[in-house]
Amino acid sequence: MKTKSLYLKIFAALSYIVMIIANYLANALPLNGYTTGELSDMYPNLFTPVGFTFSIWGIIYLLLLVFLIYYIVASSKILDSIKKEKIDNIALLFIITSLINASWIFAWHFRFVGVSVLLMLGFLLSLIRVADIVNTLSFTKAEKVCIKMPFGVYFGWITIATIANITAFLVSMGWNGFGIQDWVWVIVILIVGAVIGNMRALKDQCGAYLLVFIWAYGGILYKHLAANGFNGEYPYVIATIILCIISLVVGIGILVFKMQKLQNN
Repeated sequence: MKTKSLYLKIFAALSYIVMIIANYLANALPLNGYTTGELSDMYPNLFTPVGFTFSIWGIIYLLLLVFLIYYIVASSKILDSIKKEKIDNIALLFIITSLINASWIFAWHFRFVGVSVLLMLGFLLSLIRVADIVNTLSFTKAEKVCIKMPFGVYFGWITIATIANITAFLVSMGWNGFGIQDWVWVIVILIVGAVIGNMRALKDQCGAYLLVFIWAYGGILYKHLAANGFNGEYPYVIATIILCIISLVVGIGILVFKMQKLQNN
């Protein structure tokens, strides 16, 4: 068991480094002559948020580093063998997602959009599994910061990124939406996304997950309102985004109420 944990710690650290290097080089070189954002602009759609929204990746990588440090330094001190095994399983999934993350960068930059969607779905499924494992564990306050929060934020953003990636793929394929206008489709996507966000956050009891949705929807709203974006061209989409953000804020309110109720009991 100790040998397994040691190997997991080594591979977790290496996979994190690989992920960071891949993401750095993607824009520093840039890979295939395009930055990640420039490639995103090649598939214009009404769902992708404004560019600054993607700065959340910096927070995600920092939070994942917090998890990595916790796992390397503190996880060996856990006395509960079942809990320790489950955290080892989370670390294994962390390694998998880090390698998928790096692989996605190459698929996206070399414009294998279909492959990038498959990788993103694998990414999402891995984080769903992490969330399901987290839901079976009880955490100290420190563990919530080191485990639940990092993966809650990560999971929230990858949920949004999966929707955006599939949308970009459909644009790349020239899909005409069965003749239905794109603004109608994006309204449906926004509503479904907000419903999924609220349901998953309530299931996981994770406010961090919902905060990411609010950030992403805020970025979409900004792009629709900005003069250098869609400049208010789609009022029904704007109204839908605002209503979705309100529903997400209400979702956080419900979460806070439920958590306070549990503490009082």
